[in-house]
Amino acid sequence: VKIMNSLVQDKFSGKSITCADLACGTCWNMKYVFDNFNVEKAFCVEYSKHRIVDLAPVVLKHYNIPNERVNLINSSAYETPIESNI
Repeated sequence: VKIMNSLVQDKFSGKSITCADLACGTCWNMKYVFDNFNVEKAFCVEYSKHRIVDLAPVVLKHYNIPNERVNLINSSAYETPIESNI
């Protein structure tokens, strides 16, 4: 895992990225992504309305992740409306 993280970080070092987290649940993975990359915008897609509407904002706030840089989308990962949100 450390080797893979190092390779990925080297490739994106110093660059702003836009990322998508499909089937993101409560957005717990955003802590890792924001800590290790220069994230301009993140699209988090989750089918469960409870997870994405009620729980994800609490998790993002807990980890001090800026709301304006995360787009929470209640949708299926198979029918993602990300293109219309970019």
